[in-house]
Amino acid sequence: MRDHLGRRAVQLLRLEQRGHLGRRHRLLCFRIIAHETGCSIDLIHHASKQTETPGNMNAARGASSLIGAVRMVYTLTPMSKKMAEEMNKGLTDDMKVSDDQVARLVRLDHAKGNYSPRDTRVSWFELESYNIGNATEPNDVFSDGDTIAVPKPWTPPNAAAPSQRGQDQEAERRDLLQRVRDFVVATMPSDQCLLREILPEVKRQFEMQDTRARELLKQAIPEGATAVGQANNSTYSLILKREGQRAPHPIIIVRELIRPQAQAA
Repeated sequence: MRDHLGRRAVQLLRLEQRGHLGRRHRLLCFRIIAHETGCSIDLIHHASKQTETPGNMNAARGASSLIGAVRMVYTLTPMSKKMAEEMNKGLTDDMKVSDDQVARLVRLDHAKGNYSPRDTRVSWFELESYNIGNATEPNDVFSDGDTIAVPKPWTPPNAAAPSQRGQDQEAERRDLLQRVRDFVVATMPSDQCLLREILPEVKRQFEMQDTRARELLKQAIPEGATAVGQANNSTYSLILKREGQRAPHPIIIVRELIRPQAQAA
């Protein structure tokens, strides 16, 4: 079986050397194999050394007929110094990708899918040396055996950072909105006042321009919902109401005591 496949492989390589026509014939051979056996076939093809664009199917060497004939294309791109610099931004020295490690890292990107949406996720691999166990007699040239590079899944040091940053930003946002509610509760001159009356106080307290302060107030106390704020160890509900059904009727902030100081203790 190996000898049979070996002869077929040589024939296909010879067809490749005949140019565009030979390449089409070779692809037809692979289609026949896939159809008759029901298997999928992965073809490995060289990319242009002048192109370092991950996910670019046009980086394939030679005519475009090969890329046009296949249904899915992936690119395997070595990590460049520029990629490493981008990945290392904002990281501490102990987390940064070293120059030695850069030479061992490759990324797998989805470049084409006839019947599937483009997958924008990037898979990284680190090449590790693996001895294939063909050592010979001691003192021989190959006494230690041959080693090959085996790709091992690798997680970038900043892969979890965006998620953590997002969680931190959301926590900061919730904290800011609660501080706005507490400030409004403590600053309102009465249990009902116009939003535009409290707006200047919010601008001064949180050092914001008019538009940003107005948006912040509406996020802290959404229309149609009840928000809760605290002042002097007492808890209050806050809601926004309009004098009419919609703008330009002014917005009113309504404060109502939920739990007085004595009960809060």
